[in-house]
Amino acid sequence: MKAKKMATGERFASVTNANFQKLLADKDSVNTKKATEHAVRVFLAYLKEKSLDTGFEYYDTDLLDSTLAKFYTEARSSKGKLYKKSTLTSIRHGLNRHLSEFDIINGVEFSKSKRAFQAMLVELKRQGLGGIEHHPPIDKVDLEKLYSSFILNDHESLQCKVFVDIMLHFGRRGRENIRDLKKSDFATTTDAEGWRYIYLTKDELTKNHQADTNTAQGRMYEIKDESRCPVKSLVMYVKILPPGYPYLFPKVRRTPNQAGYFFDNTPMGHNKLGALMTTLSTKYRLSRKYTNHSLRATAVHLLDSAQVPSRHIMTVTGHKSEQSLKTYTGYTDVNTKRYMSHTISRGIGLSLDEPMAELKKYASDVAETQIPSTKSDVINHLGNCLVQPPPNSQVNTLLDEFDNGESNEIAVSAVLDAEMSEVKPCVSGLPNQSNVTNHVPNVLGYSEFCIPNFQWPIISGQNAQVTINYNSFPAI
Repeated sequence: MKAKKMATGERFASVTNANFQKLLADKDSVNTKKATEHAVRVFLAYLKEKSLDTGFEYYDTDLLDSTLAKFYTEARSSKGKLYKKSTLTSIRHGLNRHLSEFDIINGVEFSKSKRAFQAMLVELKRQGLGGIEHHPPIDKVDLEKLYSSFILNDHESLQCKVFVDIMLHFGRRGRENIRDLKKSDFATTTDAEGWRYIYLTKDELTKNHQADTNTAQGRMYEIKDESRCPVKSLVMYVKILPPGYPYLFPKVRRTPNQAGYFFDNTPMGHNKLGALMTTLSTKYRLSRKYTNHSLRATAVHLLDSAQVPSRHIMTVTGHKSEQSLKTYTGYTDVNTKRYMSHTISRGIGLSLDEPMAELKKYASDVAETQIPSTKSDVINHLGNCLVQPPPNSQVNTLLDEFDNGESNEIAVSAVLDAEMSEVKPCVSGLPNQSNVTNHVPNVLGYSEFCIPNFQWPIISGQNAQVTINYNSFPAI
Protein backbone atom coordinates (compact mmCIF):
# COMPACT_ATOMS: atom_id res chain seq x y z
CA MET A 1 0.00 0.00 0.00
CA LYS A 2 1.50 3.26 -1.13
CA ALA A 3 1.77 6.12 1.35
CA LYS A 4 -0.03 9.35 0.47
CA LYS A 5 2.09 12.36 -0.24
CA MET A 6 1.97 15.06 2.38
CA ALA A 7 1.07 18.55 1.25
CA THR A 8 4.10 20.79 1.02
CA GLY A 9 2.21 23.91 2.20
CA GLU A 10 1.47 24.68 5.83
CA ARG A 11 -2.01 23.91 7.09
CA PHE A 12 -2.33 26.75 9.61
CA ALA A 13 -1.91 30.43 8.88
CA SER A 14 0.53 32.74 10.60
CA VAL A 15 -1.12 35.90 11.91
CA THR A 16 1.05 38.90 12.69
CA ASN A 17 0.51 40.81 15.92
CA ALA A 18 -0.81 43.80 13.96
CA ASN A 19 -3.39 41.65 12.19
CA PHE A 20 -4.33 39.99 15.47
CA GLN A 21 -4.95 43.36 17.13
CA LYS A 22 -6.96 44.51 14.12
CA LEU A 23 -9.07 41.36 14.34
CA LEU A 24 -9.84 42.09 17.99
CA ALA A 25 -10.65 45.73 17.23
CA ASP A 26 -13.01 44.79 14.40
CA LYS A 27 -15.19 42.63 16.62
CA ASP A 28 -17.13 45.74 17.63
CA SER A 29 -19.44 47.57 15.27
CA VAL A 30 -18.39 50.91 13.78
CA ASN A 31 -20.78 52.84 16.02
CA THR A 32 -19.53 51.02 19.12
CA LYS A 33 -15.96 51.92 18.28
CA LYS A 34 -16.95 55.55 17.72
CA ALA A 35 -18.70 55.64 21.09
CA THR A 36 -15.62 54.20 22.79
CA GLU A 37 -13.31 56.73 21.14
CA HIS A 38 -15.63 59.57 22.13
CA ALA A 39 -15.67 58.43 25.77
CA VAL A 40 -11.86 58.31 25.87
CA ARG A 41 -11.58 61.80 24.32
CA VAL A 42 -13.96 63.28 26.88
CA PHE A 43 -12.13 61.66 29.81
CA LEU A 44 -8.73 62.75 28.51
CA ALA A 45 -10.00 66.32 28.09
CA TYR A 46 -11.19 66.24 31.71
CA LEU A 47 -7.85 64.93 32.99
CA LYS A 48 -5.92 67.62 31.07
CA GLU A 49 -8.16 70.43 32.34
CA LYS A 50 -7.75 69.20 35.93
CA SER A 51 -3.96 68.83 35.47
CA LEU A 52 -4.11 65.10 36.17
CA ASP A 53 -2.02 62.30 34.69
CA THR A 54 -3.53 61.36 31.29
CA GLY A 55 -2.19 57.81 31.46
CA PHE A 56 -5.34 56.60 33.26
CA GLU A 57 -4.92 53.10 31.83
CA TYR A 58 -2.04 52.66 34.30
CA TYR A 59 -3.85 54.01 37.39
CA ASP A 60 -4.19 51.66 40.32
CA THR A 61 -7.72 50.65 41.31
CA ASP A 62 -8.15 53.15 44.16
CA LEU A 63 -6.92 56.12 42.11
CA LEU A 64 -9.04 55.19 39.12
CA ASP A 65 -12.12 54.72 41.33
CA SER A 66 -11.76 58.12 43.01
CA THR A 67 -10.95 59.88 39.72
CA LEU A 68 -14.00 58.40 38.02
CA ALA A 69 -16.20 59.41 40.95
CA LYS A 70 -15.16 63.04 40.52
CA PHE A 71 -15.43 62.81 36.73
CA TYR A 72 -19.04 61.58 36.80
CA THR A 73 -20.11 64.55 38.91
CA GLU A 74 -18.03 67.17 37.07
CA ALA A 75 -18.41 66.01 33.46
CA ARG A 76 -19.81 68.68 31.13
CA SER A 77 -20.29 69.04 27.38
CA SER A 78 -18.10 71.28 25.22
CA LYS A 79 -20.64 74.05 25.87
CA GLY A 80 -20.31 73.66 29.62
CA LYS A 81 -23.72 72.02 30.08
CA LEU A 82 -24.63 68.84 31.93
CA TYR A 83 -24.80 65.69 29.88
CA LYS A 84 -28.08 63.85 29.52
CA LYS A 85 -28.46 60.61 31.45
CA SER A 86 -28.13 58.52 28.28
CA THR A 87 -24.96 60.36 27.20
CA LEU A 88 -23.24 60.00 30.56
CA THR A 89 -24.17 56.32 30.61
CA SER A 90 -22.72 55.89 27.12
CA ILE A 91 -19.45 57.54 28.20
CA ARG A 92 -19.20 55.22 31.18
CA HIS A 93 -19.71 52.12 29.05
CA GLY A 94 -17.19 53.41 26.50
CA LEU A 95 -14.55 53.81 29.21
CA ASN A 96 -15.35 50.32 30.47
CA ARG A 97 -14.73 48.87 27.01
CA HIS A 98 -11.45 50.78 26.72
CA LEU A 99 -10.25 49.68 30.16
CA SER A 100 -10.35 46.01 29.30
CA GLU A 101 -8.40 45.01 32.43
CA PHE A 102 -10.94 46.66 34.77
CA ASP A 103 -14.69 46.43 35.23
CA ILE A 104 -15.69 49.92 36.33
CA ILE A 105 -19.41 49.08 36.07
CA ASN A 106 -19.74 45.85 38.07
CA GLY A 107 -16.40 45.58 39.87
CA VAL A 108 -16.71 45.64 43.67
CA GLU A 109 -13.50 47.68 43.89
CA PHE A 110 -15.25 50.59 42.14
CA SER A 111 -17.91 51.15 44.79
CA LYS A 112 -17.15 54.86 45.25
CA SER A 113 -17.48 55.72 41.55
CA LYS A 114 -20.61 53.55 41.26
CA ARG A 115 -22.31 55.49 44.07
CA ALA A 116 -21.26 58.79 42.49
CA PHE A 117 -22.61 57.70 39.11
CA GLN A 118 -25.98 56.65 40.57
CA ALA A 119 -26.23 59.90 42.50
CA MET A 120 -25.51 61.87 39.34
CA LEU A 121 -28.25 60.01 37.45
CA VAL A 122 -30.74 61.05 40.14
CA GLU A 123 -29.57 64.66 39.87
CA LEU A 124 -29.85 64.63 36.06
CA LYS A 125 -33.38 63.29 36.30
CA ARG A 126 -34.22 65.99 38.86
CA GLN A 127 -33.07 68.59 36.35
CA GLY A 128 -35.09 67.09 33.52
CA LEU A 129 -32.17 65.42 31.75
CA GLY A 130 -33.09 61.84 32.57
CA GLY A 131 -35.45 61.14 29.69
CA ILE A 132 -34.58 59.12 26.61
CA GLU A 133 -35.87 60.39 23.27
CA HIS A 134 -36.81 57.32 21.27
CA HIS A 135 -37.49 57.45 17.55
CA PRO A 136 -41.29 57.75 17.26
CA PRO A 137 -43.27 55.49 14.93
CA ILE A 138 -44.89 57.19 11.97
CA ASP A 139 -48.41 58.36 12.70
CA LYS A 140 -51.13 56.45 10.85
CA VAL A 141 -52.31 59.53 8.94
CA ASP A 142 -48.72 60.35 7.91
CA LEU A 143 -48.12 56.76 6.85
CA GLU A 144 -51.19 56.79 4.62
CA LYS A 145 -50.14 60.15 3.19
CA LEU A 146 -46.64 58.84 2.51
CA TYR A 147 -47.83 55.78 0.59
CA SER A 148 -50.44 57.73 -1.36
CA SER A 149 -47.66 60.10 -2.51
CA PHE A 150 -45.49 57.44 -4.14
CA ILE A 151 -45.67 57.36 -7.94
CA LEU A 152 -44.90 53.89 -9.26
CA ASN A 153 -43.98 54.96 -12.80
CA ASP A 154 -41.40 57.46 -11.51
CA HIS A 155 -37.99 55.88 -10.98
CA GLU A 156 -36.99 57.99 -7.96
CA SER A 157 -40.38 57.67 -6.25
CA LEU A 158 -40.38 53.91 -6.84
CA GLN A 159 -36.92 53.65 -5.29
CA CYS A 160 -38.18 55.49 -2.20
CA LYS A 161 -41.21 53.19 -1.92
CA VAL A 162 -39.04 50.08 -2.13
CA PHE A 163 -36.80 51.55 0.56
CA VAL A 164 -39.75 52.15 2.90
CA ASP A 165 -41.22 48.70 2.12
CA ILE A 166 -37.97 46.93 3.00
CA MET A 167 -37.42 48.97 6.16
CA LEU A 168 -40.95 48.21 7.39
CA HIS A 169 -41.32 44.55 6.47
CA PHE A 170 -37.85 43.57 7.67
CA GLY A 171 -37.76 45.90 10.69
CA ARG A 172 -34.37 47.29 9.73
CA ARG A 173 -32.34 49.67 11.85
CA GLY A 174 -31.85 53.25 10.55
CA ARG A 175 -28.61 53.18 8.56
CA GLU A 176 -27.30 49.72 9.29
CA ASN A 177 -26.05 47.90 6.18
CA ILE A 178 -28.58 49.70 3.97
CA ARG A 179 -26.00 51.04 1.54
CA ASP A 180 -24.44 47.59 1.19
CA LEU A 181 -27.68 45.79 0.31
CA LYS A 182 -27.50 43.97 -3.03
CA LYS A 183 -30.13 42.59 -5.35
CA SER A 184 -28.76 39.13 -4.68
CA ASP A 185 -29.48 39.54 -0.95
CA PHE A 186 -33.17 38.99 -1.64
CA ALA A 187 -34.97 36.01 -3.09
CA THR A 188 -38.57 35.10 -3.77
CA THR A 189 -40.39 31.84 -3.16
CA THR A 190 -43.81 30.56 -2.11
CA ASP A 191 -44.95 29.09 1.19
CA ALA A 192 -46.82 25.82 1.67
CA GLU A 193 -50.13 27.50 0.86
CA GLY A 194 -48.91 29.00 -2.40
CA TRP A 195 -48.40 32.59 -1.21
CA ARG A 196 -45.42 34.33 -2.80
CA TYR A 197 -43.03 36.27 -0.55
CA ILE A 198 -39.56 37.84 -0.53
CA TYR A 199 -36.97 37.03 2.12
CA LEU A 200 -33.41 38.02 2.99
CA THR A 201 -30.90 35.39 1.95
CA LYS A 202 -27.82 36.30 3.98
CA ASP A 203 -26.95 36.33 7.67
CA GLU A 204 -26.07 39.99 8.24
CA LEU A 205 -23.60 41.37 10.72
CA THR A 206 -25.70 43.76 12.82
CA LYS A 207 -25.49 45.65 16.10
CA ASN A 208 -27.47 42.94 17.91
CA HIS A 209 -25.76 40.02 16.17
CA GLN A 210 -21.98 40.18 15.94
CA ALA A 211 -20.72 36.66 16.53
CA ASP A 212 -24.02 34.80 16.82
CA THR A 213 -26.55 33.98 14.11
CA ASN A 214 -28.94 36.75 13.09
CA THR A 215 -32.40 35.52 14.12
CA ALA A 216 -34.34 38.01 11.97
CA GLN A 217 -36.53 36.07 9.56
CA GLY A 218 -38.88 38.71 8.19
CA ARG A 219 -40.95 38.06 5.10
CA MET A 220 -42.54 40.47 2.64
CA TYR A 221 -45.65 38.84 1.22
CA GLU A 222 -47.37 39.58 -2.06
CA ILE A 223 -50.74 41.32 -1.93
CA LYS A 224 -52.68 40.18 -4.97
CA ASP A 225 -54.77 42.68 -6.93
CA GLU A 226 -53.05 45.58 -5.15
CA SER A 227 -51.07 48.02 -7.28
CA ARG A 228 -48.92 49.08 -4.30
CA CYS A 229 -47.99 45.49 -3.41
CA PRO A 230 -44.44 45.55 -1.92
CA VAL A 231 -43.38 42.43 -3.81
CA LYS A 232 -44.54 43.82 -7.15
CA SER A 233 -42.82 47.12 -6.42
CA LEU A 234 -39.47 45.44 -5.69
CA VAL A 235 -39.68 43.27 -8.81
CA MET A 236 -40.59 46.31 -10.91
CA TYR A 237 -37.75 48.32 -9.36
CA VAL A 238 -35.06 45.68 -9.94
CA LYS A 239 -36.01 45.56 -13.63
CA ILE A 240 -35.19 49.25 -14.13
CA LEU A 241 -31.79 49.07 -12.43
CA PRO A 242 -28.68 48.96 -14.64
CA PRO A 243 -27.96 45.34 -15.66
CA GLY A 244 -24.96 43.84 -13.93
CA TYR A 245 -24.94 46.49 -11.19
CA PRO A 246 -25.15 44.62 -7.87
CA TYR A 247 -26.29 47.19 -5.30
CA LEU A 248 -29.94 47.84 -4.53
CA PHE A 249 -29.89 51.59 -3.97
CA PRO A 250 -27.73 53.37 -6.58
CA LYS A 251 -27.58 57.12 -7.19
CA VAL A 252 -30.51 58.58 -9.10
CA ARG A 253 -29.96 60.44 -12.38
CA ARG A 254 -32.14 63.35 -13.45
CA THR A 255 -31.71 62.35 -17.08
CA PRO A 256 -31.13 58.85 -18.49
CA ASN A 257 -27.66 57.72 -19.49
CA GLN A 258 -26.79 56.50 -22.98
CA ALA A 259 -28.27 53.09 -22.19
CA GLY A 260 -31.54 54.71 -21.08
CA TYR A 261 -31.21 54.04 -17.33
CA PHE A 262 -31.99 56.64 -14.66
CA PHE A 263 -29.46 55.23 -12.19
CA ASP A 264 -25.66 55.50 -11.98
CA ASN A 265 -23.36 52.56 -11.37
CA THR A 266 -22.44 53.93 -7.93
CA PRO A 267 -24.30 53.48 -4.64
CA MET A 268 -26.29 56.31 -3.09
CA GLY A 269 -24.33 58.36 -0.57
CA HIS A 270 -24.24 57.04 3.01
CA ASN A 271 -25.57 60.26 4.52
CA LYS A 272 -28.24 60.77 1.89
CA LEU A 273 -29.53 57.23 2.32
CA GLY A 274 -29.30 57.56 6.10
CA ALA A 275 -31.51 60.67 6.03
CA LEU A 276 -33.93 59.48 3.35
CA MET A 277 -36.96 59.26 5.64
CA THR A 278 -36.28 62.79 6.90
CA THR A 279 -36.13 63.97 3.29
CA LEU A 280 -39.44 62.26 2.51
CA SER A 281 -41.03 63.85 5.58
CA THR A 282 -40.22 67.29 4.23
CA LYS A 283 -41.01 66.47 0.61
CA TYR A 284 -44.50 65.09 1.35
CA ARG A 285 -45.21 67.56 4.19
CA LEU A 286 -45.74 65.03 6.94
CA SER A 287 -46.71 66.26 10.40
CA ARG A 288 -43.13 65.98 11.66
CA LYS A 289 -39.65 64.98 10.51
CA TYR A 290 -39.20 61.25 10.90
CA THR A 291 -35.95 59.30 10.71
CA ASN A 292 -35.10 55.99 9.07
CA HIS A 293 -35.28 54.38 12.50
CA SER A 294 -38.87 55.57 12.78
CA LEU A 295 -39.72 52.96 10.15
CA ARG A 296 -38.36 50.22 12.43
CA ALA A 297 -40.37 51.67 15.32
CA THR A 298 -43.44 51.78 13.05
CA ALA A 299 -43.11 48.11 12.15
CA VAL A 300 -42.97 47.13 15.83
CA HIS A 301 -45.85 49.47 16.73
CA LEU A 302 -48.09 48.08 13.98
CA LEU A 303 -47.41 44.49 14.98
CA ASP A 304 -47.76 45.21 18.68
CA SER A 305 -51.07 47.05 18.10
CA ALA A 306 -52.32 43.98 16.26
CA GLN A 307 -51.52 41.92 19.40
CA VAL A 308 -48.73 39.95 17.71
CA PRO A 309 -46.71 38.33 20.56
CA SER A 310 -43.31 39.86 21.24
CA ARG A 311 -41.48 36.60 20.51
CA HIS A 312 -42.83 36.70 16.95
CA ILE A 313 -42.00 40.41 16.48
CA MET A 314 -38.43 39.58 17.47
CA THR A 315 -38.17 37.25 14.46
CA VAL A 316 -38.69 40.30 12.25
CA THR A 317 -36.57 42.88 14.05
CA GLY A 318 -33.80 40.58 15.30
CA HIS A 319 -34.06 41.77 18.92
CA LYS A 320 -32.38 39.39 21.34
CA SER A 321 -34.85 39.82 24.20
CA GLU A 322 -38.39 41.00 24.83
CA GLN A 323 -36.99 43.51 27.33
CA SER A 324 -35.11 45.36 24.57
CA LEU A 325 -38.28 45.36 22.47
CA LYS A 326 -40.25 47.26 25.13
CA THR A 327 -38.71 50.59 24.10
CA TYR A 328 -40.82 50.30 20.94
CA THR A 329 -43.99 48.61 22.23
CA GLY A 330 -44.77 51.16 24.93
CA TYR A 331 -45.71 53.87 22.42
CA THR A 332 -49.22 55.35 22.36
CA ASP A 333 -50.06 57.19 19.14
CA VAL A 334 -51.42 60.75 18.98
CA ASN A 335 -54.97 59.80 18.04
CA THR A 336 -55.28 57.30 20.88
CA LYS A 337 -54.03 59.93 23.34
CA ARG A 338 -56.60 62.41 22.03
CA TYR A 339 -59.32 59.77 22.17
CA MET A 340 -58.50 58.98 25.81
CA SER A 341 -58.50 62.67 26.74
CA HIS A 342 -61.85 63.21 24.99
CA THR A 343 -63.25 60.15 26.74
CA ILE A 344 -62.39 61.69 30.12
CA SER A 345 -63.82 65.05 29.06
CA ARG A 346 -67.01 63.38 27.89
CA GLY A 347 -67.19 61.46 31.16
CA ILE A 348 -67.25 64.68 33.21
CA GLY A 349 -69.97 66.18 31.03
CA LEU A 350 -68.01 68.39 28.62
CA SER A 351 -69.25 68.83 25.06
CA LEU A 352 -66.85 67.90 22.26
CA ASP A 353 -66.43 69.43 18.82
CA GLU A 354 -64.74 66.34 17.42
CA PRO A 355 -66.97 63.30 16.80
CA MET A 356 -65.76 60.40 18.95
CA ALA A 357 -66.82 57.79 16.42
CA GLU A 358 -64.66 59.40 13.74
CA LEU A 359 -61.64 59.75 16.04
CA LYS A 360 -62.00 56.16 17.23
CA LYS A 361 -61.25 54.94 13.70
CA TYR A 362 -57.67 56.19 14.04
CA ALA A 363 -57.12 55.25 17.68
CA SER A 364 -55.17 52.03 18.18
CA ASP A 365 -57.03 49.06 19.67
CA VAL A 366 -60.05 51.05 20.84
CA ALA A 367 -63.63 49.98 20.35
CA GLU A 368 -66.84 50.05 22.33
CA THR A 369 -67.43 47.05 24.60
CA GLN A 370 -70.38 44.83 23.79
CA ILE A 371 -71.21 42.43 26.61
CA PRO A 372 -73.59 39.53 25.92
CA SER A 373 -76.36 39.69 28.52
CA THR A 374 -79.35 37.64 27.32
CA LYS A 375 -79.81 34.14 25.94
CA SER A 376 -79.92 35.42 22.36
CA ASP A 377 -76.82 37.53 23.01
CA VAL A 378 -74.95 34.45 24.25
CA ILE A 379 -75.86 32.51 21.11
CA ASN A 380 -74.86 35.40 18.84
CA HIS A 381 -71.64 35.97 20.78
CA LEU A 382 -70.63 32.33 20.45
CA GLY A 383 -71.37 32.51 16.74
CA ASN A 384 -69.36 35.71 16.22
CA CYS A 385 -66.29 34.56 18.16
CA LEU A 386 -63.61 32.94 16.07
CA VAL A 387 -63.21 30.04 18.48
CA GLN A 388 -63.78 26.33 18.52
CA PRO A 389 -67.46 26.12 19.59
CA PRO A 390 -68.37 23.97 22.61
CA PRO A 391 -70.48 20.86 22.09
CA ASN A 392 -74.21 21.41 21.79
CA SER A 393 -74.75 19.65 25.12
CA GLN A 394 -72.59 22.25 26.86
CA VAL A 395 -74.41 25.15 25.19
CA ASN A 396 -77.79 23.68 26.11
CA THR A 397 -76.71 23.16 29.70
CA LEU A 398 -75.54 26.77 29.91
CA LEU A 399 -78.76 28.11 28.38
CA ASP A 400 -80.88 25.92 30.64
CA GLU A 401 -79.30 27.70 33.58
CA PHE A 402 -80.91 30.91 32.32
CA ASP A 403 -84.38 29.40 31.87
CA ASN A 404 -84.44 27.83 35.35
CA GLY A 405 -84.03 31.10 37.26
CA GLU A 406 -85.58 34.54 37.49
CA SER A 407 -82.65 36.36 35.93
CA ASN A 408 -82.00 36.26 32.19
CA GLU A 409 -78.50 37.76 32.37
CA ILE A 410 -74.95 36.39 32.53
CA ALA A 411 -71.76 37.85 33.96
CA VAL A 412 -68.94 37.72 31.39
CA SER A 413 -65.35 38.87 32.02
CA ALA A 414 -63.06 39.24 29.00
CA VAL A 415 -59.51 39.88 30.17
CA LEU A 416 -57.11 41.38 27.66
CA ASP A 417 -53.48 40.71 28.44
CA ALA A 418 -51.18 41.86 25.64
CA GLU A 419 -48.12 40.48 27.43
CA MET A 420 -49.40 36.89 27.31
CA SER A 421 -49.53 34.98 24.08
CA GLU A 422 -51.37 31.84 25.09
CA VAL A 423 -55.06 31.50 25.85
CA LYS A 424 -55.50 30.26 29.40
CA PRO A 425 -59.14 29.64 30.25
CA CYS A 426 -59.82 29.66 33.96
CA VAL A 427 -63.00 28.14 35.41
CA SER A 428 -64.07 28.65 39.00
CA GLY A 429 -67.26 27.06 40.27
CA LEU A 430 -70.52 26.62 38.39
CA PRO A 431 -73.49 28.98 37.78
CA ASN A 432 -75.40 30.34 40.74
CA GLN A 433 -78.74 31.59 39.46
CA SER A 434 -79.35 34.17 42.16
CA ASN A 435 -76.01 35.93 41.62
CA VAL A 436 -75.93 36.05 37.82
CA THR A 437 -75.92 39.74 36.83
CA ASN A 438 -74.35 41.83 34.12
CA HIS A 439 -72.00 43.83 36.32
CA VAL A 440 -69.37 44.66 33.67
CA PRO A 441 -69.49 48.41 32.85
CA ASN A 442 -69.61 49.61 29.24
CA VAL A 443 -66.08 51.01 29.08
CA LEU A 444 -63.26 50.94 26.53
CA GLY A 445 -62.68 47.40 25.32
CA TYR A 446 -63.04 45.23 22.26
CA SER A 447 -66.20 44.79 20.26
CA GLU A 448 -64.95 41.73 18.37
CA PHE A 449 -63.00 38.78 19.70
CA CYS A 450 -60.52 36.77 17.68
CA ILE A 451 -59.50 33.93 19.99
CA PRO A 452 -57.24 31.00 19.08
CA ASN A 453 -58.92 27.59 19.38
CA PHE A 454 -58.91 26.08 22.85
CA GLN A 455 -60.74 23.32 24.67
CA TRP A 456 -63.83 24.76 26.32
CA PRO A 457 -64.50 23.80 29.94
CA ILE A 458 -67.27 21.33 30.63
CA ILE A 459 -70.30 23.14 32.02
CA SER A 460 -72.53 20.96 34.17
CA GLY A 461 -74.38 20.87 37.49
CA GLN A 462 -76.44 23.46 39.37
CA ASN A 463 -76.04 26.18 41.99
CA ALA A 464 -72.58 27.44 41.11
CA GLN A 465 -70.95 30.32 39.26
CA VAL A 466 -68.88 30.05 36.07
CA THR A 467 -66.14 32.56 35.32
CA ILE A 468 -64.16 32.21 32.09
CA ASN A 469 -61.08 34.43 31.73
CA TYR A 470 -59.20 34.43 28.45
CA ASN A 471 -56.92 36.60 26.35
CA SER A 472 -58.80 38.35 23.60
CA PHE A 473 -57.37 39.58 20.31
CA PRO A 474 -59.13 42.11 18.08
CA ALA A 475 -60.26 40.60 14.81
CA ILE A 476 -58.45 41.90 11.73
